[in-house]
Amino acid sequence: MANRKAIALNPEDTVSLNNLAWLLALSDRPGEALGFANRALDLAPWNAVYIDTLAEIAARLRKCPEASRLIGRASKILELRGEKREDIQKRRSEISRQCPATSAGP
Repeated sequence: MANRKAIALNPEDTVSLNNLAWLLALSDRPGEALGFANRALDLAPWNAVYIDTLAEIAARLRKCPEASRLIGRASKILELRGEKREDIQKRRSEISRQCPATSAGP
């Protein structure tokens, strides 16, 4: 896989780390994805897309409070920047439906 090779060549390649995490999460391998997503977010904690990836992984691991908190954080970052991402807003709604006892934040 190209992302794994890119990470081997540059372990701080946040794009490849996040892309691999996303692909693993969508391949029903969220446990394997978690380390890559955490590393990408450690290197770029301001990146709403990376936070969104971690929220998706948390939701797939059935960690509803964490997923809700993370997607709320991603949404807030985008709001502060005046950006709007339909995919993140859609995921926020999905997580809220999956986890009705928790809140995805303001």
